[in-house]
Amino acid sequence: MKILFLNRFNDYWLKEYEVLRRDFPHCDFIHVTESSERMKYLPLADAVVCGRLTEEEVDAAGNLKAIFIPFTGLNTFPLEMIRKRNIPIFNTHANAPYVAERAVTLAFCLLGRVLEFDEELRLGHWKRLLYEENLWRSIYKMKCGIIGYGNIGFNIARILKTFDCKVLGFRRSRVDCEYAEITDDIDRVIAESELIFICLPETDQTKDMINSKRLLNMKDKYLVNVGRGSTVN
Repeated sequence: MKILFLNRFNDYWLKEYEVLRRDFPHCDFIHVTESSERMKYLPLADAVVCGRLTEEEVDAAGNLKAIFIPFTGLNTFPLEMIRKRNIPIFNTHANAPYVAERAVTLAFCLLGRVLEFDEELRLGHWKRLLYEENLWRSIYKMKCGIIGYGNIGFNIARILKTFDCKVLGFRRSRVDCEYAEITDDIDRVIAESELIFICLPETDQTKDMINSKRLLNMKDKYLVNVGRGSTVN
């Protein structure tokens, strides 16, 4: 079996790649870093590890039996073509805690006006006295909404509970969660939240889900998007 890696390696990947080669000597592992060589090796591959494939590349990979994505998103693949070929796709939610950490970090920067004040200070402006009444906003006990309550949303809610936040999560299928109340009403989440996190994947249903009407309903609220950009118009 030939397994083709098309993603870039850091030190962690290099180490694990060598472990795979050692533990599975009957497999042929190939790592390609140059875009110009992808089409050379794809026809040989039984399985591919990558973050994107074009229709032309899938067509060229005639032996392909599986696709492994080292993160969550599927929107960089020709899914309809892959389904017709009956090629299974495997993705991972292992990065969810780290994306959640980044989301809350972005919220801290936004509520604390960190970038704004940093830029002013670099220009020699210290305006703290002007903003004494509105210097920053605390996340403590804030009403928070999570639109797209999957693995990332779950981890965001878990972090927010540390700050005694009230969390309302949106997802189409109702689930029980100790960290948030779950609803299938996205507009309720927007109406009842002061800080809103978006964790939506890109699908036909989620594209432009946060439209002009919903954005107007977010007046004086805070918005952090760690999902796909196309979900917010």
